[in-house]
Amino acid sequence: PLLANNPAVPALNLVGYLGVPLLTEEGHNLGAFCAISDKARDWSNKDIETLKILTKSVMAEVELKMKVELLLNEKKDWEKTVSMLIHDLRGPLGTISGWSGIGKNSQDESLKAEAFDSISRCADQGIKIVDNILNWKLSDLNIDGELVSKKFEITDLLIPYISDVQKTRNVEIVHNLSDQKIELSGHEDSIMRAITNLVSNAIKYGDTSRAISLNISESDNNLIVRVHNFGDPIEESKIAEIFKFSKRARPEDHYIKEGWGIGLYLVESVARAHGGSINVTSSQEQGTEFSFSIPKSQKLLISSTK
Repeated sequence: PLLANNPAVPALNLVGYLGVPLLTEEGHNLGAFCAISDKARDWSNKDIETLKILTKSVMAEVELKMKVELLLNEKKDWEKTVSMLIHDLRGPLGTISGWSGIGKNSQDESLKAEAFDSISRCADQGIKIVDNILNWKLSDLNIDGELVSKKFEITDLLIPYISDVQKTRNVEIVHNLSDQKIELSGHEDSIMRAITNLVSNAIKYGDTSRAISLNISESDNNLIVRVHNFGDPIEESKIAEIFKFSKRARPEDHYIKEGWGIGLYLVESVARAHGGSINVTSSQEQGTEFSFSIPKSQKLLISSTK
């Protein structure tokens, strides 16, 4: 009677049926492992026990595959974490390398002192990057959690960074940071990582014979960061792809550019975590501009960034 109205009964000419629930270790029912017959049948206790044994065997295989898949996902997650760590350390390590060369070859004591100060600051930044990424990973904030929000002054943090980049990378960066003081509430280190990644990408993929611009403004309680460079444009069909983990705008960049295609994935994740967004416009005539927008004050929640 329980199955009499099931559409499979007439379709398969089911008369005899024996089913055992496919239960996971947590008690979730995935369906039934069943034996069927087109004739009436009295199922014996031995029949029932045999089917239960077979069902356990099936579920053992299912559970094993689920655990293997979970382990593979965890492995991929750790690989992603390590890739992000390596990617973000390239910035301060590159600056340390640049200032080391300047300080070693200069006879100017004030320049040497500036080099030592910048090297110390970048070393501290590298330690913070390691701590933040590992804490984020180990506390499962990348799954579901809350980031610590605090008030900070964004331009005070960016001006030394821009100065270091211009001197060690020999690029011109036009900015409006000296003209204003903008205070916001958010996760300081991740916001800085997002902005510095945009600048780093502009240097890496843009035409550095022309100035790169960094503009920060406020609008309707939002912080808006715009980074612009000239160079080869990003094809419109590829724009959605560049925000995926380990993706680049142009396939040939795998061979002619350094990096792993992680920066924009990180920037988009930080924007989303702060309730903001990232947009890009790109053309041969106008150049490429990334705009990073987040509310200036909010409670931060991380949903899944996997």
